[in-house]
Amino acid sequence: MNSPAADVLDYTPPPLSSVTRDAVGDWIFRWLLDRDYSENLSMSIDTPFSEVGMTSMDAVELAAELSLVSKVPLDSTIAWHYPTPGELAGYVADTAKAGSPATQPSRPMAEPAVDKAGLGQMDEQAMMTLLENLLGAKSPTTRS
Repeated sequence: MNSPAADVLDYTPPPLSSVTRDAVGDWIFRWLLDRDYSENLSMSIDTPFSEVGMTSMDAVELAAELSLVSKVPLDSTIAWHYPTPGELAGYVADTAKAGSPATQPSRPMAEPAVDKAGLGQMDEQAMMTLLENLLGAKSPTTRS
C-alpha cells in the first residue's frame, strides 16, 4: 500500500483547501484512497484506521503529510491517539483554530540534515525511526 521508495523524494501531498473539520476529513479520505485503502468500501469518518488496515508506517506518513499541509505540528503517533478520520480531523481543525502566535515558533525551525540519497534504501523500521525523530518533538498528542 505504500508508494515505491523512489517516489518518496518527488512526492508532494495534495493541498488542503482550509483547516476545518470537513476539509481535513476530506483530505484524509483522499489520502487513504491514494494508498488503496478504498478496498474497504464501508469506510466512514468514524471507521478506525486499524479497521481499514492502516500500517504503522502509513500512520507516520499521514502525520507528516497532514502536518505539512495543515501547518499544525503533529506527533508521528497522532493517528493512534485520534484513531478515526473524524477524531483526527477534529483535533487538527481545533488545534489550528486555537493556535496563537505565542504557541507558534517565532522563526522557522532548521531542517535536520537527511541523507536523501539513502532514503530509498532504508527499511520500514529505519524510515519510521527517522520520521519519528523528525516529528516527535514538535507537538504533544495528549487529548485535552
